[in-house]
Amino acid sequence: MPSSRFPILFLIGLWFAVLASGEEPHLTSIWAPPSGDVASGAEMEVRRCILNHSPFEARIELPDTLRAVLHSGGQAVTVLLQKATMVTSVVPASGFVYQPYRLALPADMTGLMLLEIEGDGGGRIGFHVVTARVPIGDSTGAVAGSQAPASAGFEPSEPAVAAFQRAFTDRFSTHNPVYFVFGPDKPAAKFQFSFKYRLLDNKDNLTSILPALKALHFGYTQRSVWDITSESSPFYDSSYMPELMFEWLTPREKPKLFQWLGLQAGVQHESNGRDGFSSRSMNIAYLRPMVSLGRAGDWSLLFMPKLLVDLDSLSDNRDLRRYRGYAEYALVVTKNDNLSLTTVARAGSRWDKFSVQVDLNYPLRVKYGNFATFVVLQYWNGYGESLISYNRKSESLRAGFGLVR
Repeated sequence: MPSSRFPILFLIGLWFAVLASGEEPHLTSIWAPPSGDVASGAEMEVRRCILNHSPFEARIELPDTLRAVLHSGGQAVTVLLQKATMVTSVVPASGFVYQPYRLALPADMTGLMLLEIEGDGGGRIGFHVVTARVPIGDSTGAVAGSQAPASAGFEPSEPAVAAFQRAFTDRFSTHNPVYFVFGPDKPAAKFQFSFKYRLLDNKDNLTSILPALKALHFGYTQRSVWDITSESSPFYDSSYMPELMFEWLTPREKPKLFQWLGLQAGVQHESNGRDGFSSRSMNIAYLRPMVSLGRAGDWSLLFMPKLLVDLDSLSDNRDLRRYRGYAEYALVVTKNDNLSLTTVARAGSRWDKFSVQVDLNYPLRVKYGNFATFVVLQYWNGYGESLISYNRKSESLRAGFGLVR
């Protein structure tokens, strides 16, 4: 493809961006009931799930108490939900958080229950309450192995699913874009997946001593270029990028024209997993500030430069910086959860080897299944689309779908 087509593609992308309209960002709540039966008279926990439908993080302030009505048969009893320790005050972009609430059940109510939460956090959940029993040694002479109410000093064991959520799923979030694209030139396919995992939480002893550790994440990104149209469909090259980083983000909660969004800083390894002459690897430290121009809920321009330094001698490819330089500049034009145009550019260390990738993303809204995905049009022109060919120039146009942008 001639390089002269790039300005045309860029202008077409901007034209679509001007015509697109989006939805205002908003939060919604759903309530999760306990995973099993609950003893009458005991203290139980329900979880409020806050979902963020916008591409920006959102700060939340949840009430300490909520009124609710407990229905069972013809009975209706007003109860109070008390907020447990605040899990987090920030809901990640296009993500969710759980906040537990506790309430004391009446001792004389059993059977199927309907809890109706009032106010802004309103919702309904159903669960089953069984008659509480007490252990051996109580004056009632109950049998061994029976369940005791919380007032007797016994804590019910946490369900395995809840423990898994707290230890794993609640700490995962999106990191770099996730996509699959395909084009007419070889290698025809390219895909990337990425995630990050928060290593510590607000309840950890270390974070109470060093609060900055709450921002510590492990991240992983893998990008592969796939010669899918050739015989046996070999992978042309893959880049494996584990990293350890600190991430401090500031939600766009005030209508400011110019706003600081946050900062990432960390160390990253990148290699293609090969040996000998085909081996490519590097270790870097980086700093990535993020700022925006434009108001939340309207068109905005995001600028995210990534500045880096090498931590080793690049023995496998000593001239890599000649082609990739020491910085990567990302510019995003977007309007909420609608069309966005992302340009990532870099220049070699002598400012004569330029590379650019342009991604045009448009969200698809599927009526059934609520499956979130994007149509992706990706243009690349420059050096080193993959590590194996860092010193060779290439150009490609691919289209496909994305899950995270």
